[in-house]
Amino acid sequence: MNLGNKLKGLPSIRLLTLDERSDRQEYAEMQYDYWDISNYTKVSGSKYQSSTYEDWKDLVILNSIPENIKNRHLTDVSIALSYLLIIKDWLENTNEKHLVLMEDDYDLFFIEYWHFDWEYLMNNIPYDWDCIQMSFENPNMIPCFLHPILSGHGVGASLINRRHAEKLMSLHYKDGKFDLSQTIGNVQWLMSPNLTVDYFLGHSGNTYCLPLFSVNQNFGSYAENVDRREERSDLEFSYKACKKWWTELRDQYTLDDFFTYGKPNDRIILPSEFENV
Repeated sequence: MNLGNKLKGLPSIRLLTLDERSDRQEYAEMQYDYWDISNYTKVSGSKYQSSTYEDWKDLVILNSIPENIKNRHLTDVSIALSYLLIIKDWLENTNEKHLVLMEDDYDLFFIEYWHFDWEYLMNNIPYDWDCIQMSFENPNMIPCFLHPILSGHGVGASLINRRHAEKLMSLHYKDGKFDLSQTIGNVQWLMSPNLTVDYFLGHSGNTYCLPLFSVNQNFGSYAENVDRREERSDLEFSYKACKKWWTELRDQYTLDDFFTYGKPNDRIILPSEFENV
């Protein structure tokens, strides 16, 4: 195991950025320089925004959107469209087997605590994987080990294979448009009129999750720099849980424990563990 170069073999990364948020781009580039990650391509996520919906509405198939949530939901739709276009471009213009999808506000700090390298990870994930969510947010619990995606998991930095990318296109790309109007059975996500990347990227295939990264809450979200500490309490909990795992709990478990689930000693962190902290 090469802990001196933990990321050797890491696939190419498509880094989704916002033109208006140079602070987040600079943060991501600083981290990539530190970890000697050079195989990444920045992709602007600013082309499709709620304010310019009339310019790109013909690219998507949507259910009707209530007026009281239209602007906010169109922002989610624009992000979903950006991800699908990235995946489509990757399929059509590369022969690569694997792709990492990441946004520019992910904190790579916990790599310091990994006690395995990328080759070990790839050799120990389940053979039937389509997507590996390397970070995820969940307001209810954070499992500290590899596990199948849970209903409440939101999307994070993700590794996908070509089979999954092709399936996403077959499900969502129809007659030159991206269909986000489809029926799902997961009650956790039925509050949204249309599919978002939080649902389709991980819930459309055989997805496993690992708490490898977390979002940096110090950066606001969207072009408007919305304070996410007020908007998303699940982000703070998810970060604290990841930190507790890597800095306090990790050495109580083996690598075999970390890369398997359904064990008697499965460790799950709950929000209640931080109530008096």
